Amino acid sequence: MEILSRFQPILEHKHDYYVFADGRGTGKSYGLAQILILLGASDARQFGFAKPFLKILCTREIQDSIKQSVYAELVNIINEYGITGYRITEESIRHANGTEFIFKGLSSLNEQSIKSYAQVDICWVEEANAISHRSLSLLLPTIRKEGSINIFSFNPDKEDDAVYELFMGDKPMITDKVYISRSVYYENPYLSEKTRRHAAMLKANKPDEYAHVYLGELNTNKSTLVNKYFSTDNISDKVVYDKSLPLYLITDFNVDPNCWLVGQIVENKDSHDIEAADYKVYNIIDEICVDNSTTFDNCAEFIRRYGNHARDIIVIGDASGDARSTNSQMSNYVIIKKALFEHLKRIPMMRQFPFNPSISDSMNSVLNKTMGTDGIRRLFVNPKCEKTIQSFRRLSYKPETQIIDKKIETIKDSNNPLKYVSHIADCYRYFIHRFSPIRIYRKEEPKVNRRREDFFKED
Repeated sequence: MEILSRFQPILEHKHDYYVFADGRGTGKSYGLAQILILLGASDARQFGFAKPFLKILCTREIQDSIKQSVYAELVNIINEYGITGYRITEESIRHANGTEFIFKGLSSLNEQSIKSYAQVDICWVEEANAISHRSLSLLLPTIRKEGSINIFSFNPDKEDDAVYELFMGDKPMITDKVYISRSVYYENPYLSEKTRRHAAMLKANKPDEYAHVYLGELNTNKSTLVNKYFSTDNISDKVVYDKSLPLYLITDFNVDPNCWLVGQIVENKDSHDIEAADYKVYNIIDEICVDNSTTFDNCAEFIRRYGNHARDIIVIGDASGDARSTNSQMSNYVIIKKALFEHLKRIPMMRQFPFNPSISDSMNSVLNKTMGTDGIRRLFVNPKCEKTIQSFRRLSYKPETQIIDKKIETIKDSNNPLKYVSHIADCYRYFIHRFSPIRIYRKEEPKVNRRREDFFKED
């Protein structure tokens, strides 16, 4: 088993803390898994530990199941190198010499339950940028027995993230017996060509994301705009109603305003030369925004415009539509289904969400279609959809949060397109995320000032 030089200091066992902070593609998870599997199968005393076997905790902030841990990476290393002595079950990894790997999420622990890990020899915190200050203040006083080590691996994100602040901030709180390793993807001798191509595409089309994702730089984007890649290139008069394609009725249920969008999905034949490309293009061809209206009113307007559509009509959108409408004994989706059936003489396809997706996940899905890492745009809007265009251009987060700023919803003038910004955004995020979802875990924690002693609070 060949161990890259940047990971070998762990075997020398001269530090208490090992920090691996760099971008994607550097092989840090693979390299650390190699090291731990090697240590676990050896007589640990030759590496400076007190006993021949080890108790190894593999953790992260949130881990609802072992599938969310580094378990699979460790198992792959065992199988790839044919390392004998390990007994692998669906819940654990143990070696015949007594070594045990434990998998647990920090967010599920409290001051009492974490004490059961006081005898851990090695703690590996994966995705450590997502560790909260609370979790870190519980962990560090626990993994402190003589000879124990803590390993933190992560892609740097914010300067006030707990682990970054602790070891790498302007005024690091821990500087003694700390080993810090930083690398970049092109220094990884085992880098796949696919990753190299993806990095090149991101560098060419989204240099700010490239610096963060692949170079491991902090995420310094201060813009509060949600749809930061939306431009005039996403507005096209070629986006027109196609009678030969299914029609998507995208709903968000309010009274003032009541906003729906009409979309179609087409195949982008021009992008077929791109490896693993998503050939589907999402077109927003029309908007139905009616003030002080009911679901009945919006149905009537949709039927007036598209009542002769012969292909499938697919209804998607707001999960609240399954609840009874405030102006009817029926739910909003039952109203829509009944109205379309009475006019079309066929039942529309209902594809609404069972529950609404998170804003961060669904907006990332939208961003990916607005402009992908390959520089290709797969979301387009007809120029007549003025309110939708304003939504893409004006939708913002509150500063330093992932919370949509809805203060513009106080506008009552129906001639002001800003009144519709967040309601229309709900529609297009439902549309994209329903058929091409991207899910990204984000830690959201208030910014607080921390002192070194906060992380070492004794029981």
